[in-house]
Amino acid sequence: MAAKFDWVIVSDRSGRDIGAVGFIDDQAVAIASFFDSRDANKDGKVGLAERVVSAVSPFSLDGAAIAEVAMQGRANPLIVERDPSYFGMSANIFAGFAQSMVVDAVWSVYFKRGVRAAGTGVARVITDNMVKQIVIRKGLERVAREAFDNVTAL
Repeated sequence: MAAKFDWVIVSDRSGRDIGAVGFIDDQAVAIASFFDSRDANKDGKVGLAERVVSAVSPFSLDGAAIAEVAMQGRANPLIVERDPSYFGMSANIFAGFAQSMVVDAVWSVYFKRGVRAAGTGVARVITDNMVKQIVIRKGLERVAREAFDNVTAL
């Protein structure tokens, strides 16, 4: 017999439905958000102001909506009574999101300016063309960020 898959709706404190937790039999296996992580007011649209704020923010908002659904699901007795291990799972999801924010903060505060300055200096030595300088600087910044992310993932 095939396992039964169903969803339990998760609401925020104001009663608005923000996502769902998927279950196979009595085990939570999926979390879905009804909103984009950049949608601050949860109106279903990512407006221009929300796009700008998320683009210039030093912190990545990836996973914020899922983390919010996971944490709000802890207050839903239909979820917690059905799968007691949900508390641990939701805490791990939130901790993963918080860790990514800390890594972004460390990069922005301690490394980003130095890498940008080094990239600008290297680009000026290599070429006089402004467009090529930007490409070289951005390439160096990306490689440095990827290396930083790989080191922090250890």
